[in-house]
Amino acid sequence: MKTIIGTTVKELRPMTQAELKEEGWTDHRNEVLVIVLSNGMKLYPSQDYEGNGGGVWFGKDKDGAFAL
Repeated sequence: MKTIIGTTVKELRPMTQAELKEEGWTDHRNEVLVIVLSNGMKLYPSQDYEGNGGGVWFGKDKDGAFAL
């Protein structure tokens, strides 16, 4: 498994049409965010383990839960 420890977030952006097409998500209606790390690795949420569509990032901070 590749490691992300020690890398930093370089960019947070929507998936491009080319990236969506590469995943086979051409009919995807919701924006899928990509986290680009300093080592070039791209992370993005999927709706399931099979990669059948994009998902939503969730997180928690001192104010509670949020979605990106």
